[in-house]
Amino acid sequence: MVSGAEQLFLRTRLQWLMTIRLAVITISLMAGVGLLNITFGTFYYYIYFYYTISLLYIVFIQRTRHYVFFGVFQIAIDLLAITSIVLENDPVRDVYSNLYVLAIILSTFVFPRHGGWITAVVASVLYVGSVLYFFRREPASFGGLAPDYAFYVTYMYVTVFCGVGYLSNYLGKLLREKTEELRHLELQSSYVFSRIATGMLMTTDEGRITYANPAAERILACAAGGLAGLDWRQALGVDRIESAERRDALLKGQEAELVAVNRNGEECPLAVTFAPIEQPHGRARFNIVLFRDLRDQRAGERTMRDAERLHAIVDLSSTIAHEIRNPLASMSGSAELLQDKVVDEDSKHLAGIIVREVERLDAIVEDFLSFTRLRTMEIGSVDVNELMMDVVVMLYRSGKFNPNIKLVCRELPEPLVIKGDGKQLRQALLNIGMNALDAMPDGGELEVAATRATRDGMVEVFIRDTGRGMPAAIQSRVFQPFFSTKDHGSGIGLFVAQNVIQGHRGEISFETADGAGTTFHILLPVT
Repeated sequence: MVSGAEQLFLRTRLQWLMTIRLAVITISLMAGVGLLNITFGTFYYYIYFYYTISLLYIVFIQRTRHYVFFGVFQIAIDLLAITSIVLENDPVRDVYSNLYVLAIILSTFVFPRHGGWITAVVASVLYVGSVLYFFRREPASFGGLAPDYAFYVTYMYVTVFCGVGYLSNYLGKLLREKTEELRHLELQSSYVFSRIATGMLMTTDEGRITYANPAAERILACAAGGLAGLDWRQALGVDRIESAERRDALLKGQEAELVAVNRNGEECPLAVTFAPIEQPHGRARFNIVLFRDLRDQRAGERTMRDAERLHAIVDLSSTIAHEIRNPLASMSGSAELLQDKVVDEDSKHLAGIIVREVERLDAIVEDFLSFTRLRTMEIGSVDVNELMMDVVVMLYRSGKFNPNIKLVCRELPEPLVIKGDGKQLRQALLNIGMNALDAMPDGGELEVAATRATRDGMVEVFIRDTGRGMPAAIQSRVFQPFFSTKDHGSGIGLFVAQNVIQGHRGEISFETADGAGTTFHILLPVT
């Protein structure tokens, strides 16, 4: 059974065979008219025959899928035609017997495995038969040639035919093996290039991109093949490097950091390495450009800085709490003492106000510490559906809930339990939900949903609102502590949510646009 790839390979070889045959036959027969004793009548006869049958071949190859049979048929016709030419002349003295060699080589071209050897055997039989037929037809034609000489010439031709057949098969085998090695190497390289996360470009010496792996297309937000033909320096924003020294260092092979703008108009910080590849034997040089997307790395660095800020905040908060609580305790004690000693009702009332306000200040300090204090997680089993439902109920009962807001909870079709601190996770989701309520002062829809993530062992929770969204200018500061766009916001809600999620080995991200709502994505490990 011949595979589709082999069928295509055979069809292509047969098309080449028809072209080569016409060229060789025409040149050979014209040479025969000029140099040998072939007549014009015979020349036109064979030209007419081969051009006619070639037209039939062209029509037939468009209609058939039996390429093996078609190839064998063409080679058989060639052998019979060559035998006819040989019989028209002297098979011992004339050179047309050499056409058998061409037929053997062409058969190897079409059928690399055994075509050359089989054709050599058939050609030898036909040639020996032609010599015997010619000798019986015109025994006197050998003239002054001894029969031993005729036998010697015949033996040499048969030896040449078999030698060419064997050599053609041997070279064809080597060619197949090398082709398979190259194809295997190409498949391996293609597999590796398509799997690596680093973007890779291959360019001409002039800088035109000839190949881009999937990672490069993903980083630059291009469709498959969309980078082909572009100048890599423009695609990666090399021209935007202001320092000529940095540009020269990059072109000399040193890694350089630059900012490219992808097809979506987003800025992408990249670490780029340029490597010119010299080829032997004067062949054209090409270049390889490797680049890494630094967005995740920069996000990780920001997370680390935020974590460091958190530690600093905790230390500072503890100090501030002690510094504030000590005078508050003194003020509260003094006010209570004053309240007991004074007789005037107005003074007692004022002292009572002082006591209550001191208690309120103390509660505010405690609330602030409860948000910023690093607590040890109490790990337990947390049902994702119950977690989402609790958050929705708490949002509904909160003072920020607007009756014009529609709350939607889309639970998982089957219960899913994760390991974590239920209180902390509930607080993290609640913080995100409260921000969503603030973003919809005129009403809208708030959806809390979950699904199994495409990454194995993860569950993804969505919190999606149809509110005002966030302008691009503030999106990079959303998780920063004490950053808030609300008049009375503390600026620590999303900061705490991020730290809780990351403390559970999870990830948090968001999608938003000014005036188009916001969706937070929370990835949590199932185990």
